[in-house]
Amino acid sequence: MALDNYRILVENEVSAWDDKTGERYHFPRNRYLNRLRPGMKIIYYKGRVGNQQPQYFGYGEITKIYPVSDSLNDYYADITNYIQFNQPVNFKIDGEYLEEIQTSNHFRQNSVRPISEERFYKILELAELNLVRTGNEEQPIAVTELPPITDVNITPATASLMKPVVPRGKGKTNGSSPNHYNSKKSTLHGNQGERLVMKHLEETLTEAEVKTLSHDAANNEKDGYDISYMDLNGDPVYIEVKATSAPTFPSFVITINELTAAERYGSAYQIYLVNKVTSRNVEFEVIENIAGSLDRREFVKSPVAFKIEKSAMPSNN
Repeated sequence: MALDNYRILVENEVSAWDDKTGERYHFPRNRYLNRLRPGMKIIYYKGRVGNQQPQYFGYGEITKIYPVSDSLNDYYADITNYIQFNQPVNFKIDGEYLEEIQTSNHFRQNSVRPISEERFYKILELAELNLVRTGNEEQPIAVTELPPITDVNITPATASLMKPVVPRGKGKTNGSSPNHYNSKKSTLHGNQGERLVMKHLEETLTEAEVKTLSHDAANNEKDGYDISYMDLNGDPVYIEVKATSAPTFPSFVITINELTAAERYGSAYQIYLVNKVTSRNVEFEVIENIAGSLDRREFVKSPVAFKIEKSAMPSNN
């Protein structure tokens, strides 16, 4: 018999609660303390906003429950293993609710709602999360962010994965750079993107080319590219991979090391943009000779970070 181990957590667009999506859930003790416990799996839900249907938008697991330090009635639930859905899931599919509706005010007055194991995992399947059977009776299914490489279909994009930005003024654009470039999740997605490009190349290059194929980043080589091989003419090809869990790239970050390599190798240097790396169907776009494209103003670059070190030189002040 399945354990009562699954909950829907409501997150409002505007709230007085001290919530942090995927990190901490703030709730009143008298209403919900007996409904939540460590070890539970949760799905985030958001009600109707304007013309947008109510929807489920993320997964997580509760690790700890504890009182707010300055309140007798407020509690926190710490959330871990948060995964935001690539595409939110509407609360109805073909006119049928995804939750069991037991009262007329089911959606209006319950911020913490029980849900059956079957319906819980149905929502995750609709969100295209990756479910792994564990054989553990208490936790029969584990949720992982990344699918096995062998299960992923990777194809060329039918349209560009990047949209042009319109300058707002001199030296400014409305593009934005990822502010989590060095984060753990960004590294996770980047590694998945590299493995997917390796899979694609192994399946599409000739046997002679595959024999020269090297996953340089996996070998801890820091030459400004992730993958390399020799084509049938004996010429080297250098590939830098940029990956995202989103369908498109508003921008991507290229390091000084990568830019130097792009300028050095010119047309031999390629950038592979890989989208939706947490799904089983991903697309890629190849940008040839990014250095030449920058020179021709087909792309624009702007500094987004600087390395700061303490100087050994004495101050003149």
